[in-house]
Amino acid sequence: MNSKAQLAKQSLGIFKEKVDNVLGEILDKEIKEAENYTKLAVDYMTELKNISLVSGKRLRPSFVYYTYKLSGGRNEEEIIKIAAAIELVHVFLLVEDDFMDIASKRRGYPTINETYRVWHAKNIYKKDSTHFGNTIAVNVGLICDHIALNVINNSSFDLELIKRAVNQLNNQIIITGHGQIHDMLNEVRSELTEEDIINVLYWKTGIYTYNNPIQVGAILAGASDEKLDMLAKYAIPGGVAFQIQDDILGTFGDEESTGKSADGDIVEGKQTLLTYHAYNKATKNQKKVLDEVIGNPTATKSDVDKVREIMIETGSLEISKKKALDLVIEAKNALLKYKDEAGWTEEGVNYLEGIADYMIERKL
Repeated sequence: MNSKAQLAKQSLGIFKEKVDNVLGEILDKEIKEAENYTKLAVDYMTELKNISLVSGKRLRPSFVYYTYKLSGGRNEEEIIKIAAAIELVHVFLLVEDDFMDIASKRRGYPTINETYRVWHAKNIYKKDSTHFGNTIAVNVGLICDHIALNVINNSSFDLELIKRAVNQLNNQIIITGHGQIHDMLNEVRSELTEEDIINVLYWKTGIYTYNNPIQVGAILAGASDEKLDMLAKYAIPGGVAFQIQDDILGTFGDEESTGKSADGDIVEGKQTLLTYHAYNKATKNQKKVLDEVIGNPTATKSDVDKVREIMIETGSLEISKKKALDLVIEAKNALLKYKDEAGWTEEGVNYLEGIADYMIERKL
């Protein structure tokens, strides 16, 4: 790992502690507010706090913070609150994603849908336990999203800047929603193209993980539309590269480190560059294995290992790694191209440059 990537990793770790303290304060206040309802409300809000604070890199809120500073912002106390709000938006989307993926763990901790599925089944309540768990999760996620919006709307930033930031956030979440729907469509459609895969990476991660928090931080520092466009030229390829690496780790990563099953993406039928290139370069016998295993919830560990072997043998893994690296280079080149013209601070530029490398070198 190069020195800038190492420094960015260290900065991210220091920032995580700061933003987690603010997250805890926000959610403790909401748990206290839940006492006005019932003990059950306190329980599910406590679960929201637990799943919000367990593990997680805090990449998205760090982008808010460092891009705000990159753009000359100085109100550190308020921008950390906004950063925490963006993490809560992330948690909202994770909670929704977990029930759509029928996931039982997130970051090594039971998902809200799983926690309430088990609670329902244990108490032998009426109706279906899985549907009940999903229903609770959807509503807890919605509460989380609106807590985040309240934090942003009630911050001390100039009202016009808040309006611009919230409009940015809402518009980008709309795009993310379309990305998620197309992700699900890709899982059930045949005859996918590489463009179908890349579009989802762009609409979901390029927009939601990188561009959205980067733009929010810059907007609150008063950045012009021209400078926001410059930042997008870093954010979009950087975000797509991040997701390609995430997909690689979701198939080849260590489960204890990632906090989720390394078999999950394959048995769920998630369509990635790995699956796309493996299938298109596979032999007839290899395609038969891929057809039988990908998207098959009853697939065994041995079956999934065969898919991994095919991804290596077909060169799909190397193609995906190279694509991620090429996109990171594109992102960094854009950042360095515009840094002097935009007048960005050295601290912010160094962080964005280093984190781009770290995100595709990471093992977690």
